[in-house]
Amino acid sequence: MSLSELSERSAGDDREPFDGRTVLVTGGLGFIGSALAIRLKRAGAEVHTVSRRPQKQLGEGRHWRADLSDTDAVVRLVRGVRPYFVFHLASHVMGAPDPRTLVSIRLRPPANGV
Repeated sequence: MSLSELSERSAGDDREPFDGRTVLVTGGLGFIGSALAIRLKRAGAEVHTVSRRPQKQLGEGRHWRADLSDTDAVVRLVRGVRPYFVFHLASHVMGAPDPRTLVSIRLRPPANGV
């Protein structure tokens, strides 16, 4: 389903666009990613999350541990999960960011998965 199709759905439409769909949430253990995973699970999605951290508590769906700057890991993940939707919320948290690192981390992972 395209973004335009999602936005054209009427408020009274009870069809869930995520029901039965496989969804991958990068940064799925973060504040926003974990909240999104819960909402997607309630909407009927098969939720997969990925982050560099191991999952410490029982969450929503299946969690994968991977570094998204590793092209081979991203390819294996996407081929294994086969997501219909990907929500890319991962980031690299650091005290004094180096702009070159931010560009590398923010731009490379989506390109790796394509």
